[in-house]
Amino acid sequence: MSNPQLAAVYEKAADVIRINGHCKNWWYDSDRRVCTLGALSMAVTGQPQPPEELDGLLAEAVTDLSTRIVSATVDENPVERIADWNDDDARTPAEVVDTLLLAAKAVA
Repeated sequence: MSNPQLAAVYEKAADVIRINGHCKNWWYDSDRRVCTLGALSMAVTGQPQPPEELDGLLAEAVTDLSTRIVSATVDENPVERIADWNDDDARTPAEVVDTLLLAAKAVA
């Protein structure tokens, strides 16, 4: 199903990682680098730390992306799944950007 609004969120989140850089283990760091969730939040809200309760387009993006990644977290919580995937020691910024862009193409 086509969802141009969601595709735009993924593309913008990929740009945020490209511009600011990628971090692990928190939404953002002192160098303004962001994790995958932080990039999605920046794309929707303009803030690197998402609100405690996700709703609207941000909740849709997080829920959808969590189904497109492979995470050791079997928890159904999409935030936990993405955080686990993002924080994997082997995860690179390029992989995060590529995953976001593939998600954008999938929903465009």
